[in-house]
Amino acid sequence: PAPALTWRGSLWASAVTQNRETSDGSLVFRPLEAGQGQFSLDGLMLGVDAAFAEGWSAKATLLAGQAGRNVQTATGETGGIATVEAMLVWTGQHDTFRAGRMITFIGMEFLDGTQNVTASRGLLFSFVDPFGQVGIHWHHAFSPVWSSELWVFNGEDRLKDNNHGKTLGLGITYNHRGSQDRYLSLHAYSGPEQ
Repeated sequence: PAPALTWRGSLWASAVTQNRETSDGSLVFRPLEAGQGQFSLDGLMLGVDAAFAEGWSAKATLLAGQAGRNVQTATGETGGIATVEAMLVWTGQHDTFRAGRMITFIGMEFLDGTQNVTASRGLLFSFVDPFGQVGIHWHHAFSPVWSSELWVFNGEDRLKDNNHGKTLGLGITYNHRGSQDRYLSLHAYSGPEQ
C-alpha cells in the first residue's frame, strides 16, 4: 500500500525598524531579519510526513525566505531554499528513533517562527546555536512524566562533515503531571563540531 502523506506548512513575516543607523542598512545583531524599515518574508516552511507500516515513517521539510537564506549561508551553500529535515523515523510504544538531517534540539527558539514563544530572535539563535544536525536521535519515555534523549551527530549545519569527530548529546525531561506544556528539560552536548 502507498504511504499515508501528511502535509505541513507555515508562513511568517516581519517589519522592523531601529533607531541606530548602519553603513549597509542592516540591523545591528539581527541577521535573520530584513534591513531598516523593510518588510520581509522571514520564513516559509513546507514539509511532508510519510507514514509506512509498523511504526516507520519519513519526514522532509523545506525552508524558504530570509530564514532559508540564512540556513543556506550557515551550511556553505547558496540560494534561498534549504532542506532543514530529511529523516527516517521509527516510533514504538516508549521509543522514537530518528536518523538523518534534523532541526536542532539546542535552544528555545525554533526555525519555524510560528512555534516561537518569543516575538524576536535572540543572539544565541542568530550567532551561536546551530540550525540543524545530521545524525541519530533516540527518545525514550520512561513514563508520561519522565523521558530521556540521546543524540549522536556528525556536523552542525552541514551535510558534509568538517572533521572526524562526533558530537554526543544527552537530555532528561520532566513533564509536570504528564503535561506537554509544563516541563523542565536539561540537555547537554559535547564534541568537536564547528
